[in-house]
Amino acid sequence: MSLKTLLYVSESLLRLPEEAGRLRNILETSRSRNAALEVTGALVAARGHFAQVLEGPDGAVASIMASVSRDPRHRRVTTVLERAIAHRQFEAWSMCLAYSGNSFYVDRHIAPLLDAPGGGAGAPPLLASQLFYLIRELTLAARR
Repeated sequence: MSLKTLLYVSESLLRLPEEAGRLRNILETSRSRNAALEVTGALVAARGHFAQVLEGPDGAVASIMASVSRDPRHRRVTTVLERAIAHRQFEAWSMCLAYSGNSFYVDRHIAPLLDAPGGGAGAPPLLASQLFYLIRELTLAARR
């Protein structure tokens, strides 16, 4: 089976922590749908932004991204990294909430990718890779 990973960033329209229930709803829906589609990944919610990694079969990831793009809980959905992979990095999670909070540090890894000239295509690949590995490290910390 051919696998791919995709990282997108977006501007959240949720007011956290007031709307934490809506974030929980995202996670519950994602976990159920992703498990059925054999997709794994992690979500970060920081200071008005989302970043999410999805990994799995190409068609399943594309289907989820079509749904994500229509979700009214965020806007400016921007794919910043997409590539074929041999092995999953988030195999233990149908969807992990890797981080939710007001960290300026985490947000500084997301916002520049969303605001890059030309959108995701204009985002420096190093910044996207750094965000990917930050999400991976946050996910490992969540397992402990």
